[in-house]
Amino acid sequence: STKLKIRQNPATNGQIEISYTNAKGGTVYVYDISGKFIKSFKVSADSGNETLNVGSLKSGLYVLQLKSEKGSSVAKVIMK
Repeated sequence: STKLKIRQNPATNGQIEISYTNAKGGTVYVYDISGKFIKSFKVSADSGNETLNVGSLKSGLYVLQLKSEKGSSVAKVIMK
């Protein structure tokens, strides 16, 4: 199954560092805590580490959802 992990929490400098597995063809969706969609990022590999540039996000709690052919995974991140 697809797995998503935040590598640095809280996230700083407008960047969220993630690691993921089983995410072939996957997309990471970023939502605010009320569930409002903010932006999305395509992942570049089946498994790996990536840095998402989300410079415009205000401080607060956000939800990341990774959806791929093999399932979905959710993680919460705090933006500082």
